[in-house]
Formats: sequence, C-alpha cells, structure tokens
Amino acid sequence: MSLLASITRDLGITQRVNVGEVRLNDMNFYDYQETVIDSLASSITENGQMENAIAYESDVDRNGEIDGCKYTLLGGHTRYLAISKLYENGLGDGYINISIVEKLLTNLWN
Repeated sequence: MSLLASITRDLGITQRVNVGEVRLNDMNFYDYQETVIDSLASSITENGQMENAIAYESDVDRNGEIDGCKYTLLGGHTRYLAISKLYENGLGDGYINISIVEKLLTNLWN
C-alpha cells in the first residue's frame, strides 16, 4: 500500500468541489497524455467518478500567492484534468469529489 493510500484510506471527509476552486500541485512531476485524459473522461461520462481526488485546503499557492483557489491536489490530477475537460466541452457539472486531508500531512511530501 502506498504512503498516500495508507494516510487517506479511512478518510470520511469528502466534498464536491468546483474545478475552478482546485489548483494542480506544481510539485507533481508526472506528464499527462491526452489519450489517457480522454479515456478517463469517457469512463467518467459512462460510470461517474469512481475514486476521489485528494487535496488539502489552502487559499494560497506554494509561493504564498492568492490565486482564487481553495484546494491543492495531492492525488487525482488526471481525474481533475478529465473532469475539467468534460466541463469545458459542456459535459458534466464541473464538480469533482475530493477527500480533504489536513495540510499538516503534506509535510511528508515537502
């Protein structure tokens, strides 16, 4: 089991959040392929969002700048991109299910 999975497996705090209130984590080093995003978007259209994204609350980005977002993603970046793409194309409501963790836990990654 991954560290992130072990920390979040018992979370009971899930919120539906507008994608406009969520920032991508600039410490995430993965590259995203459009084919993967499109495939996940298709799955979400057919089956709904099967797993929550994971984020912590923060009104500022990593540089301390206020950017209008309320949450920073820790996991589920591809899900976020797929749901955002669907919404931009007039599909879906633009909301993503997020498990909210305390920012204190993010020190494990910083």
